Amino acid sequence: MAASRNKLSNELLNRVGDFVAARTAKDEPLALGLSGGCDSVVLLHLLVSLGLGQRLSAIHVHHGLSPNADTWADFCSQFCARLDISLDVQVVTVDPKSGQGIEAAARQARYAAFSNYAAPTVFLAHHQGDQAETVLFNLLRGAGVAGAAGMVDERTQGDIRILRPLLNVPRSALEAYAVANQLSWIEDESNADTKFTRNFLRHDVLTVINQRFPAAEQ
Repeated sequence: MAASRNKLSNELLNRVGDFVAARTAKDEPLALGLSGGCDSVVLLHLLVSLGLGQRLSAIHVHHGLSPNADTWADFCSQFCARLDISLDVQVVTVDPKSGQGIEAAARQARYAAFSNYAAPTVFLAHHQGDQAETVLFNLLRGAGVAGAAGMVDERTQGDIRILRPLLNVPRSALEAYAVANQLSWIEDESNADTKFTRNFLRHDVLTVINQRFPAAEQ
């Protein structure tokens, strides 16, 4: 069992290490969007384990949408302190009446916060399951061939570069890494609310699809 855990950790370290080496300069300042969820906690731990801590910082976007938002910010502060990583908590205002939906409005506020940050390169922890949801969501809303391509592992938005090294990694592997390395994380209660489109796709649609087509997500 220990050998399999070590193998998983080494595989993820090698994957992320190769990704970073291929896409960043040696002394380039780096940042990571840290929500406090399992995915971003694991990615931060991986980047620190790769020896990138000296040029790495973290950003936590405080949306103020949950009564637990302050607790999540505190968790991120404590986690970063343990890893000796500086954290910037960006408090944003999300307008639920903007007409674009709460998910889209929160995402827009989040990326605006990233754009205002000093580091030109920001890592995000989207994984294989997030990619499957994105592709399915785009197809269902008629995005066509461009939408079917889903998220890319590197893109530029304004003055920043977004890097996603975990797009081909299943959520189960990230959770296994977290458990093997005794990492804790927070759970956003809104992730279980299927009134939100992505949650509906994740919990209701993709669950059924995966029962018939086990490799669908991949």
